[in-house]
Amino acid sequence: MGLTLLPRAVVEAAWRAGSVAVHALPTSRSRVTTVFIRRREGFTSRALLRFIDCAQRIHGGR
Repeated sequence: MGLTLLPRAVVEAAWRAGSVAVHALPTSRSRVTTVFIRRREGFTSRALLRFIDCAQRIHGGR
């Protein structure tokens, strides 16, 4: 079983093809905090380190 929250534009083609079901959320629930998750022991490239650094500077290091 899988469940995810995605912008409609990301799944539009799959939804039109009947591959996925789309359920609209009420406006009060349609805004969520986005987080970046990675494995601690996974390989961390220089590009990923720069991405994380940039994201933390833009969003206050949360």
